[in-house]
Amino acid sequence: MPAGDEERGDEPSRSERRAVPSDDQDALEEHRIARLEREVEELRNANEILLRVAGFLIRPRDRPQTGEDHD
Repeated sequence: MPAGDEERGDEPSRSERRAVPSDDQDALEEHRIARLEREVEELRNANEILLRVAGFLIRPRDRPQTGEDHD
């Protein structure tokens, strides 16, 4: 299960959101924004890793493969 699905379980339902006082609603919104910012950072890091791997995979090999290197 993706990490985002686990964290969504702690979000209040719509009816719970309406019953929350304004200050608490603001705190919940700040918590949600902070969580989304962390998720964005994780996705950026994953994207950077994938770009490095892709660059490695498309780079021509400098030397011929030996028997161990063959798939």
